[in-house]
Formats: sequence, structure tokens, C-alpha cells
Amino acid sequence: MIKLFYMGPMFRYERPQAGRQRQFYQFGTEALGSMHPGMDAEVIAMALQIFERIGLVGLKAEINSVGCKECRTNYHAVLLEYFRNHISQMCPDCQMRLEKNPMRILDCKAKTCQPYINECPEVIDSVCLACRNHLDEVIKYLQLMGISPVLNPRLVRGLDYYTKTAFEIRDESLGAQNAVAAGGRYDNLVQDMGGPATPAIGFAAGMERIILAMKNKGIEPMKKHNLIYIAATSEEVKDKAAVLAQRLRANNIPVELSWDKKSLKSQFRHAANINARYTIIVGDSEINQGKVMLKDMTKEEQQLIAVEELPDYFCVVPDTF
Repeated sequence: MIKLFYMGPMFRYERPQAGRQRQFYQFGTEALGSMHPGMDAEVIAMALQIFERIGLVGLKAEINSVGCKECRTNYHAVLLEYFRNHISQMCPDCQMRLEKNPMRILDCKAKTCQPYINECPEVIDSVCLACRNHLDEVIKYLQLMGISPVLNPRLVRGLDYYTKTAFEIRDESLGAQNAVAAGGRYDNLVQDMGGPATPAIGFAAGMERIILAMKNKGIEPMKKHNLIYIAATSEEVKDKAAVLAQRLRANNIPVELSWDKKSLKSQFRHAANINARYTIIVGDSEINQGKVMLKDMTKEEQQLIAVEELPDYFCVVPDTF
């Protein structure tokens, strides 16, 4: 499992649409190596919490599935059949996109194209059962984390490499261009570029829109905190580990959670490699009593602690947060 982030200047090759710039800044995250729908939910939840931590609260997470390669091929055929009956009344960009990638038409903001886009077939009706089940699992994990995503059947990602989950984080106060972050799965991209088959998911966020929103609200950057790692002793407690991770993050406590099947020893090793200050061990018997084992990775000490006490504990530990 590899988790990355980046930040820097980007450039658009094609003609920028209204409200967009040729050069812009963005940050993003990528998680490579897991097909688990819980990873999708964790990435979406992280995006929301980044905005919440800087004061941008009340944002909406819209989610959909663009399906696998087979689903997209079927949907392309459906879109081609539909738009060919209307393309002569649509903008030049959409006319060019029709044969290259008809899904890009759905991103068009031209007023002349909106009536046809609003009536086009929805991608969710073309996805297979496996892709639909994956979406349902992502929604389930988001709800476990206290997030109520909005299923938007018209939400797509125009780029060919996207698969299954697609999502956008929206701030409706920004007007028409209100997506502050967007992303999704790209399970085939690494292999398409010559690497091994590697499932992955990520998102990108536009810095200009975020900075504008922050300035309007007078928001200052937050201080850096130490990292907490959550180790689950079995697959059966992964759900409770996910809920715990989300609860701690809601208290501005940074948490790393692994979705892969690893021994406890391997998870301790991973916690040490990422310089986690504490490891929370979620065990079957302990969690059923409302408790977890807390290990101080620096002092090599551990203690049994109630789950309810964890947020307050990390807020008062000296030299930690």
C-alpha cells in the first residue's frame, strides 16, 4: 500500500472553460494498492476533513460510479447513439469530443448544450452488478463514518482512466464553479502505463478556490500534529476501526488506517516506518468492551484505554498535539 500527496502548479493544454485558468495550483492525494471500497470512503472522508479543519464546513460529497472498462464501453455506445441526434445543435467542443470521448461532453458548461446533457442517459444505468455493489459498499462505509454522500447519477469523470468510484466535493456558496475537489478510482492506469496491475484512488483540489474561500472567512493555517496509527487484529473489527479513525479525525487528530490483511507485527512495523507516535490496537475482545490498547511508539509503553477517552487523551498528552 502506497499513499502519496503532492502540491504545485499545473497547466491546462486545452482551452480553459469559463471560470478556469490556464495555469493553476492544486494539491492532491493518491492511494495505490487496495481495491477495498473502504479505501474509497477513507479518501473521500479525508478530503472533507481537510476542508473542515480549515473552516470550510457544510460541504457536500457527491458520488457515482463510472464502472469498469466494460461498463464504460457500453456507456460510450449509449452516449454516441443519443448525442448523434443532437450534436449539430451543440457547441464546437462537444462536436469534437463526440467521437474522441463522449463522456467529456457531460463536463461541458455551455448553455446551448445543457438541455441535451440534462436529458442524456445516466451512467449508473450502464454499470455492471460488481461495480454497483462496490459503490454501495463505499456509501456504506461513508455512512459508518458519519458522512451522508449524495448519489449523483450524472456525475462522471471525463478522463478515460477513471473506473468505478467518481466523486466531487462541492461548496454551493461558490456559484457555478463550486467543485473544490474531485477524484475517483483509476484501477487500470498503472498497468496501462507499463507497470504492474495496481488498483488506486485519488483526488485533486484547486488551491485558488480554496484560498478564496479561506480569505473570505479569515481562516489561518493550522499547526502540524503527530500521527496515530490504528492496527486492527482481524477483518471482523475493520468496521469499528474505520469508525474510530473517523471519530479521531473529526477531533483534528491525524490517523493512518490500513485496509490490507496484515499481521499485527507487520502493522507495528508499518507504524514505525511512517513515524507514528502512537498505535491504537483494535482487538476483538477489547473493542467489544469499548476499549482499545494504546501503544506509545517512542516509549515502548502500552495501556488499555476506553474508546470514549481517546480524543481527550490526545488533546492533553504533553508534547504530542
